[in-house]
This record gives sequence, structure tokens and C-alpha cells, in this order.
Amino acid sequence: MLNVVSGVVRRQAVGMAAPATVWSAVIGYAQTLALEVGPHNINVNTLMSGYFDTPLIERTLERQPELSKARLGSGLPMGRIGEPREFADLVGALVSPHLRFVTGAVVPVDGGASIGMGASFDSPPAPE
Repeated sequence: MLNVVSGVVRRQAVGMAAPATVWSAVIGYAQTLALEVGPHNINVNTLMSGYFDTPLIERTLERQPELSKARLGSGLPMGRIGEPREFADLVGALVSPHLRFVTGAVVPVDGGASIGMGASFDSPPAPE
């Protein structure tokens, strides 16, 4: 079993209280289910999705013209939003027999958004 939730569950956003609550519950359910069905060699994992170049992003950009794919991507450690194929590749791996021993995992697929930006050599020094 494979679940997909939004990364908003770990990076809270204004106006997302209800979805973040539901996605948190999905993670809890999936991890508990992994404990229950593990003895039957059934794995249960959850992917925490970031920004991907999909029709959903296109609709978001139509509603918020101040945003762009480049701007969304520039806020990520990888510097870009994901391609759908990159997400699909991980889905394929997690449901394949090659990763049968992976269960109860919550895997961020978000270009590093869940770990933050950090500092680079080009970043101004942090205020003291």
C-alpha cells in the first residue's frame, strides 16, 4: 500500500489546517497499518509530495500570478520543482519487489524542502 500526502503536513502553511490534519492522520494510519500487516509481508509507505510540474501547479499559478515555477523552485535546495517522472520512479521502486523490506516509511519527495534551505556561500551572514 502506498499513500501520498502533501509536504504541507511538515511545512505548515496558512489556510491549510484541515488538509494538514487529514494528511497527518493518513501518516499515523499508514504507520499503524504497517505494524498490523507487516507479519503478512505487506508493506505500507507514505510519500510526502513537494512541488511537481503538473496541472495542479498550473492551476495554482493561474490563481496566483505572482508565483512562477522558477520562483517556487528557487526556494528549494535543488533549485527547481520536480518532474512527474521523478515522482513516478520512486513510486515504482516502492511498490516493486526490490524494496519489499521497506515499510512504515514516510519519504519526502520534495527537492529537499522538508530539510530547509540552509546557507550557501552566497547567502548574507545571519543577523546576530
